[in-house]
Amino acid sequence: MASTNETPRSMELGRLLRGYRVQAGMSQTELAQRLGRKHPHISRWEAGKLSLSESDLGALLGIYGIIGAERDGILELHRDAADPNWLARGVGRQIAVVREYENGATSITNVQPSIVPGPLQTRAYALEVLLGAGATHGQAQDWADFRMARREKILSGGTEFTAIIGEYALRYPACSREVAVEQARQLHKIAELDHITIQILPIGLRYTPARAGAFVLIESAHSKPVVHLEQYGSSTTLTDARYVRSYLDAADILRRDAMSPADTTGLIAEITDEMEHTT
Repeated sequence: MASTNETPRSMELGRLLRGYRVQAGMSQTELAQRLGRKHPHISRWEAGKLSLSESDLGALLGIYGIIGAERDGILELHRDAADPNWLARGVGRQIAVVREYENGATSITNVQPSIVPGPLQTRAYALEVLLGAGATHGQAQDWADFRMARREKILSGGTEFTAIIGEYALRYPACSREVAVEQARQLHKIAELDHITIQILPIGLRYTPARAGAFVLIESAHSKPVVHLEQYGSSTTLTDARYVRSYLDAADILRRDAMSPADTTGLIAEITDEMEHTT
């Protein structure tokens, strides 16, 4: 068994295996004894830090009773686990992986040219955006709960968080005016936190890397940087240094080109006032 580079697929595989074990009501120690493995192996498998053989994976899936299409999907995930990048339809599974990366992050840079970044959204804003994107009411409620959990983690401290937001997102909000005003007030308040930096990209700028789309850059003292790209109907998680380097450079450019945090809070207050007093 060899160590992995904690690729997006290895992280997702580990997350799923951990969930199966918990659902089966087994501890890592109990599972290790049943497999004839050492406890650290189970822990590192579930963290995505150690690759496991297909026979070991088959044994695990047998213990958990995973069969049919679900088993085939897990085996495919395992076969591709060494790939440093992951492009997939939908965003649900990858967002769960992104949260795993966020939990170990020292800094996160979230670039969003047209909406407020997910971890800074109010619940009302998140619900309107999700419903507008075509989610059912049940799906929107579930995803809003997930976003609020990410928000709570980010706002609680421990990770430096930089949000670079397009001015367009505030002047032309993706929600009702009432919700937009509440969201703008919350951004103004959040900007006062020591570990949070909010910068606005003015509409008047010509070309910036943000025009190519939103991205999240996750950096850690103990692992390589990770980039997450969320598109409509699909998402991509990148760990390959060849691709991640360009996003590190883009983040530096955007921090330089965006308004200062002080000017940003002033603009947020100005836009909030305009929305409150314009009919």
